[in-house]
Amino acid sequence: MKGILFKPWKSKVIRDNPDRLWQTRRIMAHQPYVNTRYVKYNADLELWWFSRIEYDQSASGIKPRYKIGEVVYIKEPYSLNFKGQILLKSEHETLIKIMELPPVNIKWNNSMFMPEKYARTFVKIMDVVPQRLQDITEEDAIVEGIERHTDRGNNIFWFEIAGDYHGDTQSVTAREAFAKLWDSINHKRGDWESNPWVFGYTVQVLEIKGGE
Repeated sequence: MKGILFKPWKSKVIRDNPDRLWQTRRIMAHQPYVNTRYVKYNADLELWWFSRIEYDQSASGIKPRYKIGEVVYIKEPYSLNFKGQILLKSEHETLIKIMELPPVNIKWNNSMFMPEKYARTFVKIMDVVPQRLQDITEEDAIVEGIERHTDRGNNIFWFEIAGDYHGDTQSVTAREAFAKLWDSINHKRGDWESNPWVFGYTVQVLEIKGGE
């Protein structure tokens, strides 16, 4: 089974809201032509064709990392105690914050190498859509994990990462907050301004295993 990487905050918000649909955008490994206009899905080959015009012989086929209907597990930073029980970084940080405890020095294993047997959250790929990054809508930015906050006293609202109150992504619109979030993660591979082609994956929680 394949794994999918999320930042700890997003792993937690997905796990805390299992009945919602969530989205994640990933840069395509091979970027289509700059002036691509024709996009078509080939179900037999499970890839998308990108071309400047329809029936272009030089069209490029790009296969998404995940396909519709596939079940994958969320990879997270984790640690094992002396009993072999798993501890997730996202849950540990939340507990420390709620109980106002001092930081604990824990050696976290790289989420990239988290094996399936330690996974707690499994999601199903509900949809796959190829698009330019800046085509994201306000609604999609919310589904990406951007929250709307309000100051009731002054009737002011703003958007930022779910749970990251008054953080660096604080913005007037959800798209602006998402753009800041994107650049904080992908500035070396393809920033917001460069507007790369991405695959937008819609996921839904299928199973959450109980913690030890």
